[in-house]
Amino acid sequence: MLATLALARSVLTALPGFPPVVVRGQEADPGGEEGVVIDRVADTGVGMYGRAASTKRMQVTVFAQTAERALNLTSEVRAALAEAGFTYLGSRPALDGAGELSEYRR
Repeated sequence: MLATLALARSVLTALPGFPPVVVRGQEADPGGEEGVVIDRVADTGVGMYGRAASTKRMQVTVFAQTAERALNLTSEVRAALAEAGFTYLGSRPALDGAGELSEYRR
């Protein structure tokens, strides 16, 4: 799983003019007005359906000064990760305001 998170981080940090990208639990928060946080997703419901828990799902949260900017950055993330072989699963607004939380599988 760490290799998946590292790949996503390297893809996103290669984007020109992109805000700081950190992997939760691996790097310190760089602060600032904008940022991207990559984290693992705990898939606790799959056991009920006879499947093993996923180790390939990740969550990408984009924080920005406005919701519009967060959505624009989320679109850039989605395009870049799709090129790297990640499958987009869905998005929802982050709980704390101007942010967008998306899930991907690789």
